[in-house]
Amino acid sequence: MEITEAIIHRIDKESGSETVQIDLREDLLPVEATLSQLVTEVLGIYNRVSNGYGTFDANQVLYPFSAQLQSYYQGQADFIQLSSIALDLIASKMSGQLFATGGYVLLVRYSNMDRDWLLIGMLKMRESTGVDQDTKELLRLLSLDVDHLHEAARIDIAKWQGNEHPYLSFVKKRSGKEDVTKYFREALGCTDYTDSKQNTVLLLEALQAYTNTKMDPENGDEAWPAYSGPS
Repeated sequence: MEITEAIIHRIDKESGSETVQIDLREDLLPVEATLSQLVTEVLGIYNRVSNGYGTFDANQVLYPFSAQLQSYYQGQADFIQLSSIALDLIASKMSGQLFATGGYVLLVRYSNMDRDWLLIGMLKMRESTGVDQDTKELLRLLSLDVDHLHEAARIDIAKWQGNEHPYLSFVKKRSGKEDVTKYFREALGCTDYTDSKQNTVLLLEALQAYTNTKMDPENGDEAWPAYSGPS
């Protein structure tokens, strides 16, 4: 993996509140070991928990992120401008999700296996315990909670520009029956999506239909029983 550009911004919002405040970083993060370790950890979690796929909505008036992303790749905007617009869109949608909470929005453009990717993720903070090396006193520390990645999306740039579906994947987190991360996908304009369970059901249904066409009941073959969905 090779990081091209990265930046992080902060969104402040309490659960149950509609008030959202943003705190923008003004320059790119330096590409060094600490950033590389963070991105490696985030991608490791993302690859394990990502559970949905989709595309950008064609209406760029209601969902302008894809147009801004295109401007960036055409050299009409820089990465800082793109990230600032993304943060504004996320904050706007977050204000309408009562139980959403703030955090740090990390945007990373990187290359891997000769492919260009854009990762956008919301990271929360967590408390941990440390030790002062000089006084041996215990300290309460704050660190990024990479293990609980509930809101993130990744774009395969080559697929997106070639309109090869699906080019967008995401993490979809539910709280009970409520999809509490829907605002995050909508902020990026991902309104047409399926989750991995739905993809599995469609695959099994297609396999059943194909198998049934290859089996002839008159010759004693029996078609598979109809698939009734996951138990």
